[in-house]
Parts: sequence; C-alpha cells; structure tokens
Amino acid sequence: MSEEDIKARYITPAITSAGWDIHKQIRLEYAFTVGRIILRGNITARGKQKRTDYVLFYKINFPLAIVEAKDNNHAVGAGLQQGIEYAKALDIPYVYASTGDAFVEQNLITGEVKELKLEEFPSPEVLYQRYLLFIIRYEYFLLMNYNIYRNNYENIVIYCCIYDKIKIVKMRNIPPII
Repeated sequence: MSEEDIKARYITPAITSAGWDIHKQIRLEYAFTVGRIILRGNITARGKQKRTDYVLFYKINFPLAIVEAKDNNHAVGAGLQQGIEYAKALDIPYVYASTGDAFVEQNLITGEVKELKLEEFPSPEVLYQRYLLFIIRYEYFLLMNYNIYRNNYENIVIYCCIYDKIKIVKMRNIPPII
C-alpha cells in the first residue's frame, strides 16, 4: 500500500479514535518552509518545501506532536528521524512515526522511545498532561538550582547550573532601580 493509503486506512482513524478532532486539532500535510532559493546565473527557483504528514495541536497555536507516515515497505519507525528534524525546527515535543502497523513515539523532552499499538495512541488530554508534568518538574528543578544575576543592561538573568555547565534559562527586561 502507498503512504496515502496507510494514512487514510490506519493512521488517521487511529488518531481520531484517540480523541483528536480532525477539523480543529489535526493539520495534514503541514508545510512549514517555502523551500530553499536556488540561484543559477540569472535564473532563480525554489527547492522542495518541508512538510510533515500531521501536526497535532492541543489548542489553536499550541502544537504537541508530529506524526510521520511511511508506506508498509518500511520499518515501523522509519519516519522517526525525519519527524525529529521537523519537530526540532518547529519546537514540538513529541514525534510519532508509523507504517500503519503500530506507532513509534519519541519524547524529545526526555529522549524516551517506545512502540505503541494503533489503539494506544494518546489522546490530546493525556499528551498535554504528560507535557505539563515535565514542565512542573523542570520549574521545580530550576527553583532548587538557580542563581540570579543583574547584568549591565538592567536585565535579570537566571542561570541554572547543571553538571558544571551554565545554561541561561530565562531573561527578562525589568525597569531600572532608582
């Protein structure tokens, strides 16, 4: 079967039966680049657009997951690397790949990879709660491991020291103290 057949017969029904609304939360063939500009002398052309098979949104402007589909001549996780590349470009935390037999999930926050049956695809609420759980744990970690520093530009910079590396976590302008 072709990739389009796999999406129509297996992947889209699995996603919608998990509770994702096809009209409000699922974007199919989501293009996020217009393609690279190719110059040859005085002639210009555009390269191929980058587009993902599915982007799943919890709310209108809050994408939670990307799903990459491949035809059934590939392994279940064959589209995972491509999905990870797209998710990093779009800052989306979860990536799924499927050939219609199962899903492979990559959590880009924790790095965890697992295989799911088609009927085990997470609902929007479950995926959102997993995301929130990480955010709450991360904020707690920052509260326990931070230093506040006021630099010369009247910004407050919060540094988080992790394994002898300094990572700038948050920067925000505040009015100067008079």
